[in-house]
Amino acid sequence: MLELDRKLSKVLDCARQQPVSVSRYGSPWVWVVSHETWIGQIQLTRYVPPRHPLVALREHVDDALRAHADLLRAASAECGLTLDAAILCRTHILQLLYPAGSKPYFHEQIAYNLLFRWFAGLSEGNGCECAPSFDRELEAIAAHAGVTALLRQALDDGLLTPANWAMRKRAAQRPAGTGRRPLAPGGRAATENRHVLMP
Repeated sequence: MLELDRKLSKVLDCARQQPVSVSRYGSPWVWVVSHETWIGQIQLTRYVPPRHPLVALREHVDDALRAHADLLRAASAECGLTLDAAILCRTHILQLLYPAGSKPYFHEQIAYNLLFRWFAGLSEGNGCECAPSFDRELEAIAAHAGVTALLRQALDDGLLTPANWAMRKRAAQRPAGTGRRPLAPGGRAATENRHVLMP
């Protein structure tokens, strides 16, 4: 917080390029984002189906990333990242849950799938995924042992491992009246009698 007061101009300049995390008493407090990023995210939310399992997962993953902000900062320094580590982490999760088979096809999905862009944190018009360093930095964050453990734990905690992702997605898309509900805020899909749908 004190550093923000001393270096406000520099922080704001950085925030125009990518979101900046501000900590207070050693814990994540607020994010500083550019107007374009903020408006872009608001626009993208119009295309996000509220029942889609990625909605609950995004909230769950963001909680984990906020709680381990120090790990992300350390990983950014170790990997020499120039892009936002949180965006790279969420993009890597998309790779795990939706294997594309090739980099060009994955880039196409990230560029045109608005739900994917919202989940990753890419605002409309954000060219982050087009940066020359994007693939290299994505591979670097995916190979970082600490980050990999954090993301897999976040998926496990949300009962959303890649192995059962397709089944949970189908359960969340069942129409009303089937007696089953979409993913709850905690990441669990449950029946009306509150039994867990998946082990």
